[in-house]
Amino acid sequence: MDPLIYLFVGSFVLVVAIAGIWGRISYRNQLVRIATSRQTNLPARPQTSISIERDGGRLWLRPLNIYIDGKKVGEVSPEEVKYFDVAPGEHAVEMRLDWLRSLSVVADVTRGQSCHLQCGIKKMFYGANAPIWSYLIFHPRSVLYLEQIPSFGPRTENRSTVIPLTVGFANLSGDDLVPFLTEDAAAISPMFKNTNIAPVTRFPSCEILFLYAHLRQDGTLAGIDVPAGLRQVAQLTSTTLVVLASPNPSDAAQKSAALPGQKSANLVLTLNRNGDGFSRFFRTLFERMEVGTSLLHAWVELAPQHPSAMPSFAPATLLLAEAGDIRFPDSVPTPSISTDAAL
Repeated sequence: MDPLIYLFVGSFVLVVAIAGIWGRISYRNQLVRIATSRQTNLPARPQTSISIERDGGRLWLRPLNIYIDGKKVGEVSPEEVKYFDVAPGEHAVEMRLDWLRSLSVVADVTRGQSCHLQCGIKKMFYGANAPIWSYLIFHPRSVLYLEQIPSFGPRTENRSTVIPLTVGFANLSGDDLVPFLTEDAAAISPMFKNTNIAPVTRFPSCEILFLYAHLRQDGTLAGIDVPAGLRQVAQLTSTTLVVLASPNPSDAAQKSAALPGQKSANLVLTLNRNGDGFSRFFRTLFERMEVGTSLLHAWVELAPQHPSAMPSFAPATLLLAEAGDIRFPDSVPTPSISTDAAL
């Protein structure tokens, strides 16, 4: 046999072996980085900064490169959070991975505040119906996503008092449910003393939790590694009220309500948000509770469950009052605005 063939075959085998070893080492290092990010607290946040959090999707474990104003400033792996000290003003932010590019987001950073962004691989590439790989070549700007999530702290909005609780928002899905979270946080968060928006696929510390997730056919929550329902989330976060704020089919919602678990919180499952009626409904509900009305009494007053008396803006929901009739603590005077109330 021609010696050149032996040389070609040997070189090919050597390249494959080196690539395999390099890939295995890179894969292990990324797993270590993910595990480390889970066990450590968030890094210190500069006063004026851009924060970038990557969701927990593991379609690609390779880190995404972060570019601010055209310059590479770092990289972020799944479930990592990075903060970058920047000057006040507008900054163009973009994520890159080889030839892939996210759409550029203009972050308007205010002095003394942090502009919060989330990134990752679009959910359309997960599952059996994902686009074929040639899509990556011809649509390089349709693979990565980069979304701005507003940071909400105490707002006055001509309010003399605030509810002395923390309202939290958790997104288990990624980019497809971000508009719902943004809309609800803008409408509801000014009523509360603190707002806590968790990184994607994580849960915040709060008394009232708005959760954005899809339900599997068996009623468990998609987007987390272990099969769990709303009761497990309530037990994990010690939350008094858990609202599944994303719309889900009624059969999945009913199966979710029937899942076993400790009944430690009141649960709300959403079937239809009715446009902006969802955020309007809960804002009105909390306004009634703010003046001393209990949850169940305020709910019955607002949505008496009779077609002729139901307000036109009411969303279609299921309420499971498993923690009983709860009340808000007395409201307190509006504090000075704090820029560190949201993650």
